[in-house]
Amino acid sequence: MIHYHLAVVFLLLLPVGAFSDPVCERWFKESRIGSHDRECFQKCFTAPAGMTEFACPKQCDDLCQPDIKIWLYLGNGMLNSFEDAEKSLYELNRRLYPFLKSKYPSTLRFLVSPALTDVAFNTNLGAVLQLLEAAGQKAHGNFSDFFYWLSGLKVAPEWFRKKMAEIGMDARFARVLDSDLKRQVDSYLSHLKEGDAVIVVAHSQGNLYRDEAFHLLDALSGSPLVARFGSVSVATPSGNASRGHIPMGGQWYTTLFSDPLIALMPAALRANTRNEPSGLFDHSWMTYLEGNRSGPKILEDTACVLSELNGAIISPSVRTYEDGCHPDEEE
Repeated sequence: MIHYHLAVVFLLLLPVGAFSDPVCERWFKESRIGSHDRECFQKCFTAPAGMTEFACPKQCDDLCQPDIKIWLYLGNGMLNSFEDAEKSLYELNRRLYPFLKSKYPSTLRFLVSPALTDVAFNTNLGAVLQLLEAAGQKAHGNFSDFFYWLSGLKVAPEWFRKKMAEIGMDARFARVLDSDLKRQVDSYLSHLKEGDAVIVVAHSQGNLYRDEAFHLLDALSGSPLVARFGSVSVATPSGNASRGHIPMGGQWYTTLFSDPLIALMPAALRANTRNEPSGLFDHSWMTYLEGNRSGPKILEDTACVLSELNGAIISPSVRTYEDGCHPDEEE
């Protein structure tokens, strides 16, 4: 479980809506800091304070109400149409927002409304599954160059080219996949450049797109922007989960022991969740979301990442941690 008391070296974050001290309200006004300024927190924390206002920077969390948003995306898995992906997003929102409101309301502070969430759509081709299976076997589950091989940016190994030819996957399909990735990177980058944050809840192949998008964003913009890129992984074939949020390298993921597809990927993160009852092919998004253990875990992981993104927005220079926000072991 996640318990909401942030451990911070020199900063005490007050609950949103707490009444600030009149002395601090006057100090804030005299400092000429706009409460809706996107840099309000940084300016407030570093504003000069006299003996009577020495505690006022501790109230910046209440004094500042910047127009900053956390944009939520769902990266869809295999064999989903766009309509299916939209339904998957709807089912996530239907569970996530009431869950956050009832248990962790502070995480809703910057999160956009359900109507503004979106699908990071990945064109679904049956051939992709076959290529992923081949990569899992031939490349020992190393997917770091998968998209480069598909798009032609790197010379693919002979076994990969033969597999593409075998299943009739030519350069036209590669261009479709590459355009999906470019569209996602452009969307994420537009938010990050505005000072907003992004969280991507990804399922199955959506994790590969999300991971590659993170690498490209890091190359394009550097760590200051990707520090506001959060991720939650579900049924990930990749060995790199949640590369883009604090703490860097944190592994926020859910993979079922009863998911045989991910079991085919030697380098994938090991299974860590068991549902009761379990099926024979538990890979679909709804199987995970409706599972008696996997469903709550996805929501808890999302709450934890949102909390860390809140910390990155409020005070980027201070690393914050949640009790319970640690990579999960087998249940």
